Amino acid sequence: MAPHYASAWAWTGNAPFKWGKQVASHLGGICNPMVVVWPKRMKDKGGLRSQFIHCTDVAPTILEAAGLPEPKEVNGVPQIPMHGVSFLSTFDDANAPSRHTQQYFEILGNRAMYKDGWIACWRLDRIP
Repeated sequence: MAPHYASAWAWTGNAPFKWGKQVASHLGGICNPMVVVWPKRMKDKGGLRSQFIHCTDVAPTILEAAGLPEPKEVNGVPQIPMHGVSFLSTFDDANAPSRHTQQYFEILGNRAMYKDGWIACWRLDRIP
């Protein structure tokens, strides 16, 4: 397995964000598109959403959509509470407010803090 590819492809795949896939401070490898299709629920076919969500929000959203509670125990193993929040409200309303309002992320020392639409970031003095 080779998890990396040529830097030119990394720059291409990271557009329109600065630097490269390993630079989380400038959303490299962090900001990714997501496609959700649910014809019986989502009425605006091809609609776009701009709310901030994080990968930790996917499981809470699926659980809420299925009408299931967050598991407190799995196969006898106690579970820590999930960190994410559901974004199911955006399925019905493209303008629903973001529920995930704060997130820290980091890759290889390149880090950022997102809060209420603002981002504070720091990049190491090197590029991947």
